[in-house]
Amino acid sequence: MLFLTIENGVRCIRAHPGWILPETGGLLTAEQLLARDDYDGLPIIDEPPAYDPATQIISLDPIEDWILSETTATKTYTVSAKPPPSGDDVNRERERRILTGTAVTIDGYGDVPLQGREEDRSNLSDLAFAASLRIGAGDVTTTSVFRDRDNVDHDLTPPQFIEMWSQASAYVSAIYAASWAIKAMAPIPLNFSDDANWP
Repeated sequence: MLFLTIENGVRCIRAHPGWILPETGGLLTAEQLLARDDYDGLPIIDEPPAYDPATQIISLDPIEDWILSETTATKTYTVSAKPPPSGDDVNRERERRILTGTAVTIDGYGDVPLQGREEDRSNLSDLAFAASLRIGAGDVTTTSVFRDRDNVDHDLTPPQFIEMWSQASAYVSAIYAASWAIKAMAPIPLNFSDDANWP
């Protein structure tokens, strides 16, 4: 294991003769060394610089870049600008919002929370198709059970199934349209994931 020292005023990296854990008598690992509050007997100063989390990222510098004096070892940090979001970042946010789903309001019935997984959307499409067949056969009153995102059952008529599917499809389409508009921006804003940018 290496350690940092000062020899004749020059910072040097030397092989450490052995960090001993008093509890076990074993050698310290690199992770344990970094977690200590002293460094080769010197108190460690850990004062991260101020930064703006919205526009910047902060990272701890490698241990060999820390500032070592005769009395203290000071951790150093690097603050850099956040890289601009990519189209893939927008796509991931789009998929997250679709998976989270939405709540639709069925006229004359009320709110139904929907989940947006692929299997959920496929199931809703199948139910809407079955409802359309019933409507085509003149049946607009027979109810079927639909279990929502919160595991609550709803007895819905064929027209209500069609309305629920229509609103859910419109929501997904609006999410896609918002993602396309965001990706067309140059550059993509850092706050692209804010609710204000999405339906």
